[in-house]
Amino acid sequence: MPMRYTWITDPPIERLVLAADVVVAANALDHIVNLTTGSLDANLLDLNSSVRYSDICEDMRDRANNHFGDYEFYVYRISGTPVVLMAISTIAKYQEYIPGGGVWIEGTIASPYVVGGGILMKEYAVNLSRQKGYAGRIGCAAASDEAQSSWERMGMEATGRMYVEENDGDQYEFPVLFLDPATKPAIWEPHGGGWIFRNMRYTMSSEKSLV
Repeated sequence: MPMRYTWITDPPIERLVLAADVVVAANALDHIVNLTTGSLDANLLDLNSSVRYSDICEDMRDRANNHFGDYEFYVYRISGTPVVLMAISTIAKYQEYIPGGGVWIEGTIASPYVVGGGILMKEYAVNLSRQKGYAGRIGCAAASDEAQSSWERMGMEATGRMYVEENDGDQYEFPVLFLDPATKPAIWEPHGGGWIFRNMRYTMSSEKSLV
């Protein structure tokens, strides 16, 4: 197995139990997105990507302020600064999209400065699914072709179904993706009672932090 490097903190990921803390984290990431668009920071994000990132931050704020009980929110920080934020859910309206049931990833937003942060969160979601009794199964809706390609590199597959979302009277459809890590041994490996993504340079700081 290739060498796996560790993250800075242990454990590196924290569940946010107050809606206000989710808003603070989303605002911090939104600020980073704005700073890295068309700035001196080598234009880390183009305008289209920036708008999509900011939309995800706004969705995070909306879910925290108006639907907090339907989601769990997780943040990863470096030196106290939020650099990755994720919302998951196990409520019934999402379970129909996940064969056998599982954890639905409603959204993930990572700082453009953090390479691999989104992957870390997705690996964490797989282990949350295992902890919740779903054997690591996760599902999501791909908001863009780029996002779908990223998910598919982690072993997710299109189910052929579409997730429909309404916003200000308009309807939007996104392809539903699904992962069962037990069916992807070339990509996912059992480890310490959980799962690790084989192709990931980073791990969750220590074996004991696998949920």
